[in-house]
Amino acid sequence: MWTERLLAATGREDQQLTLPWERVELALETPLPDDYKRLCEAFGHGTFCHAYELISVGHEESGDILSGWQVYLESVPEPGSEGAATSQYAPYAIYRPGRAGLIPWGAGEAGDEMFWLAGSNPPEAWAILVRNSDFGPGEWSRFDMPVSEFMGRLLLEPDFGPFGIAHAIPQPFFVPEG
Repeated sequence: MWTERLLAATGREDQQLTLPWERVELALETPLPDDYKRLCEAFGHGTFCHAYELISVGHEESGDILSGWQVYLESVPEPGSEGAATSQYAPYAIYRPGRAGLIPWGAGEAGDEMFWLAGSNPPEAWAILVRNSDFGPGEWSRFDMPVSEFMGRLLLEPDFGPFGIAHAIPQPFFVPEG
C-alpha cells in the first residue's frame, strides 16, 4: 500500500525490477522484509527529494545493502571489544548471522542512518532505528513500521517527527541512481 502511495506521490512508474535477493539473503543468513524488497523493486536505488537514500541491491558500495553492511562490520566495534561501550552505535551491535543487530537500509543527507534491528523476530516485525550524526551514543529514534510506511510518512506527513520533510518539499520526487 505505501509503495503504491509513494509511486503516485512522486509520479513514478513501478520499475518492476528483478533484484538478486537470494544472494544478499544468503550472505546475511536471514531473509529481508518483503515490504523493503517491494519498495526497491518499484523504485530501484536512488534518493527521495535529495534527502533520503534508499539503499538497494547490486550497486556501488554506497548504494548496495550488502556492501554497506560489510563496511559497518569492519568499522564498528563488536560488543565486548575495546570501544564498543562508547561506540556511536551503542547500545546496539551490527548484525552478524545468528545474533541480533543493525542492518543498514537507508541514509539521509543530514547524516541520518537508518537500520533495522534484526534479530529473533520475523523480518516483517523488525523495528526501524534511526541515528543522526548529531546524536550521542545511545540516542536513537525507533519506529515500529515497515520501510515503505516510514519513507511515505517522511515525505507525505508534515508532522512526522524530527525526520519528516513534507513541510519543506511540496511535491515529493525520486532521483534514480546507478
